[in-house]
Amino acid sequence: MFELIGRLTTKHYKSIIFLWILILIGSFIYSPKLSDELLSSGLEAIDSESSIVKNKISKEYNNQYKYEISIVTKENKDISSNDNSIDVIKELINENKYVEEVTVSDIKEGKIITVAMNSNGNAFVAELRQKIDKESKLNGIDIMVTGGPAISYDIGETSKSNVAMVEKIGIPIVFILLLLVFRSVIAAIIPIITGMFSIIISSGILYFISLHIELSPLLNNIVTMLGLGIAIDYALFIIRRFRNELVEGIEKIEAVQKAVLTSGKSVFYAGLTVALTLLSLLIPNGLITDSVAIGGFVVVMVSILMSLTFLPAILMLLGKRINMLQLPFLSRNRNASKSSFWDKLIGSLFKKPILFLAVGLIISIIFVPLSSKITMHLPVGAYQELPEEIESRKGMELLVDEFGVGTIFPIQILIEHKDKSVYNEEFLDSINTITSKIKAMDNVQEVKSLTNWNPKFQNIEQYLLFYSQKDGVLNEQLEKELNRIVSKDEHSTILYVIPETPPYTEASRVLVDNIRGELPKTLTSEYNFGVTGETAIGMDIDTQIIESIPLVICVIFLITFLILCLAFKSIILPIKAIVLNAIVTASSLGFIVYMFQYGNLPGAEPSPINVNTPLILFALLFGLSIDYEVIIVTRIKEFFDESKDLQTSIQQGFLSTVGMINGAASIMIVVFGVFIFAQFQIIKELGVGLAYAILLDVIIVRTILVPTTMILFGKLNWWLPRFRKVK
Repeated sequence: MFELIGRLTTKHYKSIIFLWILILIGSFIYSPKLSDELLSSGLEAIDSESSIVKNKISKEYNNQYKYEISIVTKENKDISSNDNSIDVIKELINENKYVEEVTVSDIKEGKIITVAMNSNGNAFVAELRQKIDKESKLNGIDIMVTGGPAISYDIGETSKSNVAMVEKIGIPIVFILLLLVFRSVIAAIIPIITGMFSIIISSGILYFISLHIELSPLLNNIVTMLGLGIAIDYALFIIRRFRNELVEGIEKIEAVQKAVLTSGKSVFYAGLTVALTLLSLLIPNGLITDSVAIGGFVVVMVSILMSLTFLPAILMLLGKRINMLQLPFLSRNRNASKSSFWDKLIGSLFKKPILFLAVGLIISIIFVPLSSKITMHLPVGAYQELPEEIESRKGMELLVDEFGVGTIFPIQILIEHKDKSVYNEEFLDSINTITSKIKAMDNVQEVKSLTNWNPKFQNIEQYLLFYSQKDGVLNEQLEKELNRIVSKDEHSTILYVIPETPPYTEASRVLVDNIRGELPKTLTSEYNFGVTGETAIGMDIDTQIIESIPLVICVIFLITFLILCLAFKSIILPIKAIVLNAIVTASSLGFIVYMFQYGNLPGAEPSPINVNTPLILFALLFGLSIDYEVIIVTRIKEFFDESKDLQTSIQQGFLSTVGMINGAASIMIVVFGVFIFAQFQIIKELGVGLAYAILLDVIIVRTILVPTTMILFGKLNWWLPRFRKVK
């Protein structure tokens, strides 16, 4: 296959370049639209209790909308003089086709315009803010657009600014590293171009996917992280082999074909491992894990295709001009001392492999024990992940100050009976009992239910009398209040529990557990019930992801084993690779616990690890670590097939790849490390964890553990069981 790819790319290289340019032009059109389709408000565990209850409420209750925008106005003067501007804002809002209902209510120093929508209006937020901004300047009102769609939009915008920051800081450093590797400006630029093209094309493809599947705004960070890291690394491997072939005096066409046949083959198997292991993240069925799985798969596959087609075509076009603009002060002679160091190191490994293996393992497992201390939760209340100056965060903080955090993020309990009306005396007795029991629980500020929502009524008898006469006494205000707690068919009701603590605290999670434990004790089996709200949703996502971890790990192990068996034609080498990668991953998780959970990262407060981080980190690391394993081992195998001398092949394979792998790893570390400056903790955790893991992998695993284990295994490295044919 790779011989065929090499022949096709060298024969039709101009057509291949033209085709990729066309794809790139199309991607330039659609990739900027991706951010408008990304959602942060779809965080829920599919088919979980909280998700089912949340969907029931949105469908079966009046004035309960999945998407709401809150426009918060704040001023120090009498707002009555600005009633006209409020009318103008309402008029602007009503122009949008997604708007269902607009209500206005007073707060201490302003008003809240609540906009109920039938769709997530991310794109509408930017347009609305632009129009309102003009009005606010004229009338002197401080206006903040917040709520789910606005927070989702701001997360997307912040995500894009993170990407711009990474590109601004990371790309110049990566370019310098590539100059050190290639000693040529042209050779250093090509991998960066390949990486940027991969990001743009992947974003264009993901735009069309996002029209049918909900994806997270964090997708932008993942695409950039992997696009820069992987695509540049793959280009580096192939360009390095191509230039080495040219140095050996091989003609351009044969050099390109040889690079595709050798390094291209390694890139394919390494990339395929990364892509397939990332797909295992579809198992938890969560918004963030799905986004990483789909986005990662797309960008890795695009990077593989570009490395095997576009890049060889560019090398055909350039030929020996790939070495243009060489830097004389980075001549090859300066690497003599480095070569001497690696020669001495590999010689020492052969003399004392067990000692070096022991030392390497001890260093690798330093942080492993901390991985068992990990505490994982989904951070609910997404607005707090945003920078303090962001409009939707300021608006939400104002609402929290006005009404209290528990009122903004209540725990909702849905109780229903198929046959009985909520106004039935027995139903009301059950509601009254459960209301009293929950109100007596720790950390409960208030419970609002069908038996205590109106302060005029002192006991359940007064509520029963009111409900028996409600058709004749309900005014518009009372009807609106009842609609919040009684379904359209009057067979279910909602209890609103106002906790004293924010939704992301342990105290709120304990309260949800207590409520879920009390409901089946108090209510008979003829009632259906469930709990939702930010805290309950976060807990259900935690459970869903944590329960999926064993299956994801097994799938990743199996995928890695099968692909490496195919690549190495060995059973022993894949098993060894899985064991070493597992050690690196566990150590990386321990390092994240030390930095984030224990608050040892400068500027970080001690906090639980995002529940998505370990699973994503595991999938990414297993894929990325295999890159270097495949490069080293396939090179060693090349020399072994020629010489049949294991010691010589390990030595030659190690020395011929160590510089390239160190350069590639340095690029990965820079790309991942820059994400420490990202605004979102999960991205910081992934960036720091991946940078540490790659550093550990290249310094200890690939430099010491891989050679020493291969030395100790000897001919067993290439052992593959043969099965006799049954006659």
